[in-house]
Amino acid sequence: WLPYSYLMGMKTSILYNDLVPLIQAEMEAEVSITDEEIQEAYDADPAAWDSRKTSHILIMCDTEDEEAKAAAYEEAVSLIERLNAGEDFATLAEEYSDDSSYANGGVIDSYINVYGNAVGTDTSFYEEYVTETFALAGVGDFSQEPVLSSAGYHIIRIDDIREGLEASKEAIRSSLSAVTSDDAVARLGEIITERSNNAVIEIK
Repeated sequence: WLPYSYLMGMKTSILYNDLVPLIQAEMEAEVSITDEEIQEAYDADPAAWDSRKTSHILIMCDTEDEEAKAAAYEEAVSLIERLNAGEDFATLAEEYSDDSSYANGGVIDSYINVYGNAVGTDTSFYEEYVTETFALAGVGDFSQEPVLSSAGYHIIRIDDIREGLEASKEAIRSSLSAVTSDDAVARLGEIITERSNNAVIEIK
């Protein structure tokens, strides 16, 4: 019952959604990044690449409500005590964390730089979260005091530290090789135009 033009528009949209990631991957495979370019990118701002990967347990609360905030703080403190007693971080995150990372045992699947961004992206983290992340000394260390952000109280653990050019090399290469979806859409448009111009099209 859909009008024909609407149906064709839907088909075209679905086709674009399928093709754009493929074109994007193809374009990225064509990019060749030299070691000199990687060195140059790192030297321009090492702090943008030196980074840490974290897990957390978030006890959400209304930070404007002192009673709710106090209850969340007490819960976070009790979890820290349990961690110090040897309980597993991932298990507690799965049971108590109030954000979607609980399904992965609290793991945040990105590396954060000191500016508060996931490396190579514009994705940013709470300032308080980043400050605590870079205050913790080493892999396996976790917050000994709940960290308050606008979302509630975090207990943060360091899962990995990436420092220096060698440790950051692949992240830099990947970032320099990245092709935006807008660029992929433009390339796809060029391909469609070229093939349409060279095609023999019969309308019956």
